[in-house]
Amino acid sequence: MFAAAARSLVRALPRFAPVTFPRPVLASATTTALRTLATFAPVTLSTISDNPGAVKTKRRIGRGDGSGRGGTSGRGHKGQKARAGRGRPRVGFEGGQTPLHKRIPKRGFKNIHGKDLVTVNVDKLQRWIDVGRLDPSKPITMKELYDSRLIHSVKDGVKLLGDGAAYLKTPVQIEVTQASQSAIEAVEKVGGKVISVYYNTLGLRALVKPHKFRILPRRAEPTSTRELDYYADPANRGYIALGVKPTYPAPTATFFGGKAQPVQYALPPMAPLKPTVKVLAAHKALAIKAQAEAAAAKAQAKA
Repeated sequence: MFAAAARSLVRALPRFAPVTFPRPVLASATTTALRTLATFAPVTLSTISDNPGAVKTKRRIGRGDGSGRGGTSGRGHKGQKARAGRGRPRVGFEGGQTPLHKRIPKRGFKNIHGKDLVTVNVDKLQRWIDVGRLDPSKPITMKELYDSRLIHSVKDGVKLLGDGAAYLKTPVQIEVTQASQSAIEAVEKVGGKVISVYYNTLGLRALVKPHKFRILPRRAEPTSTRELDYYADPANRGYIALGVKPTYPAPTATFFGGKAQPVQYALPPMAPLKPTVKVLAAHKALAIKAQAEAAAAKAQAKA
């Protein structure tokens, strides 16, 4: 009954033409982005901030009882942990009595002038030559020893020792910080040459790793009397006593940026060596030797 009435009511309604609405014009993505940015404040150092909730406000203490950390600021009443500072005694403090590290006896001392030298024996040197890791036709410096992995660090320098002298057969010219008498005898017995050279910490690093220096530092001379006397002693085969200059930079060196020649400062000039007794004696001996060689060459020329 109700359905029939509804159908009759629909038939009685007037027929209307469908209404059409104009299609809206969509703005471009650039226009939409610019309109969105126009609603924000300009981005400056005074307007930028982190995301909301990214930074948590630090709890402030000692700002009244209403803050939750007022009064004693969460430290309680009195006691050692309530005092200012770290709130606990320093490491080793035993309440005022003599601490343990002062009660026990001490033995020995640390030599502030001592050097931590890496040791190399002549038998291992011969083994590295046999397998082709070292070229005996060129001067062997501490860089060649390090690059060939004969040593794995240089520390304060390298000392040559004479263990296994019977296995050394190849004559070499090697430059190290120090050398024992047995090592010197072993190398010179087969026709080689040992030169003891001085390098400070910076010079030693520049010798071993010159590619890390944009401007290669000049090699420094020793300043202490102990070191000057050592390198001016002919028994130690020091470079001052022999009148030679250390091989610096090394023959196998590669420099910063792949350059063929290093960049070095020419000024200021190097200061002369401190005139110790042994240094003066070494200079005098070299002068006498040079005069004798000149006289011999002159006599041979006349003959």
